[in-house]
Amino acid sequence: MQVFKRLSPVLLWLYQELKPFLQYLGLMLVFGLIVSASSVGIALVLKSLIDSAVAGIGPKALHYALLFFGIIVIQLTLNALNSIVSTRTHGSLINQMQKRVFKVLTQSRWSALNRYHSGDLMTRATSDVQVVSDGIVHILPETVALGFRLVLAFAVLCFFDPLLAVFAFLLGPLSLLFSRYFGRKMRKMHLKIQEAESLCRESLNESMQNMLVLKTFSQEQAMEERIGTLQEERLSWQTKRVKLFSVANSIISFGFWLGYFLAFIWGAYGIYRGTGSFGVMTVFLQLVGQVQGPLVQLAHFYPKMIAALASAERIMELENLDKELFGESKSPMETCGIYLEQLSFSYPQREKIFEEQSLRIAAGEMVGLIGSSGIGKTTFLQLVLSLLYPKGGHIYFVSSEGARIEVSASTRSLVSYVPQGNTLFSGTIADNLRMGDAKANEAEMMEVCKLLGAWEFIAPLPEGLNTRIGEKGLGLSEGQAQRLAIARAFIKKAPILVLDEATSALDMEHEAMIFKAISGLSPRRTCLVVTHRISSLSVCDRLLKIEEGEIREAQDLLEQIKVV
Repeated sequence: MQVFKRLSPVLLWLYQELKPFLQYLGLMLVFGLIVSASSVGIALVLKSLIDSAVAGIGPKALHYALLFFGIIVIQLTLNALNSIVSTRTHGSLINQMQKRVFKVLTQSRWSALNRYHSGDLMTRATSDVQVVSDGIVHILPETVALGFRLVLAFAVLCFFDPLLAVFAFLLGPLSLLFSRYFGRKMRKMHLKIQEAESLCRESLNESMQNMLVLKTFSQEQAMEERIGTLQEERLSWQTKRVKLFSVANSIISFGFWLGYFLAFIWGAYGIYRGTGSFGVMTVFLQLVGQVQGPLVQLAHFYPKMIAALASAERIMELENLDKELFGESKSPMETCGIYLEQLSFSYPQREKIFEEQSLRIAAGEMVGLIGSSGIGKTTFLQLVLSLLYPKGGHIYFVSSEGARIEVSASTRSLVSYVPQGNTLFSGTIADNLRMGDAKANEAEMMEVCKLLGAWEFIAPLPEGLNTRIGEKGLGLSEGQAQRLAIARAFIKKAPILVLDEATSALDMEHEAMIFKAISGLSPRRTCLVVTHRISSLSVCDRLLKIEEGEIREAQDLLEQIKVV
């Protein structure tokens, strides 16, 4: 009862995933039932064929031989059709589940996602999805078809020899009991293997992404050894699972061959006594296999179903992550300010970053944000972007007419964000720019790039805006990548522009060009600038300093910077 209570949410989740594919699973089930029935029919046809041949009735034997050939052709055709439908359904289910996982991740809170390594998330979205899909598409229809074959073969065998049928059937439950015992251990091992797989992917992903660091610090050998250790751990659990499966398979297979051996001896004994025939012996051998074969296969399926359920739980865990808050839909705003009312925020098990802070940033103001490292500058920006949520108080976007909207995931469309570091995607330059606005045409992109000094390195490229760049802007300098990231934010045309160390790789000339372009936008953007380069702040209208949990005005410092 406890097991069913634990599994019922998982089974319901699997059913919801399965609903769009029920007609295809039904078709696969029909194929399986026909093949199962024909397999039992083959036993009867072979009996008649052999008995006719032994009796010397040639035409009758030929008739049954043709019937046998016809059944084989039907089985081969249905198996081929089943393989096509199964492959299509399997692939479609994987695609659907991966899309669902991705959607879940995009709708989960940023802080919740940060608790998982990207390698672990990738394992759940690929390996676990594969295991679940295999369990649903391959095992489920086959289990029903095998059950049907078992019942039908048992009934026919009872007709010929009830005692042999009962004995053959009794070996089956014993196999299933063994399977259930081993299945519990299989679940634990499957989870360990998936966890080990996640750790391997984490190290591989990080090593590939940070190859420059590995090389410059001469850590290639150390990382190779670390990955090797993780791989050995994974292989150890895989080997343990194979050993356990081999023991279970041997025990279950022994029961199958014991039944087959007894059927052979029983049939031979009947021929010896004159109470049986070669045809009847063939039926015994065939039908005992038809009774015990499904039981053995069902026993083999049990650990796989356990693995599928365990992987489903790993995927469902992601669906239980805290979801983002979507407030009211954004109102059209050409310009808007940012209001903080009694804002408080802290990370778990850390001192508060902000304590009941109130602030007014007017529409169109360019505001610099300074403070020591780790004091909360990026945290402030992430609160404005609703990537983090206040523990108390509110943040509003306020239009020039006074309409206010509380910040939520829905208001991100009002913000253009240029984060720290290289945030470009592999693809063309145009693909990266159109992330700001998918409808942007080439003329618009060219105009923005000229405004920001990016066109000077794009124009000489053989394919211009259609030039492909590698992962994280491979092929571009850091400064060029930053200018493209800023251009992407410009193309979005949002009323709020957030720059988080966005000009750190630019020289003074290009940095001045960027801020001149921002100042010349019409209507003016409300701009938040985080930078450690003091010269960048001279263009700001205001300067705010984060210190000891407070956001303080620093106008005196700003005036000194402007004088310099």
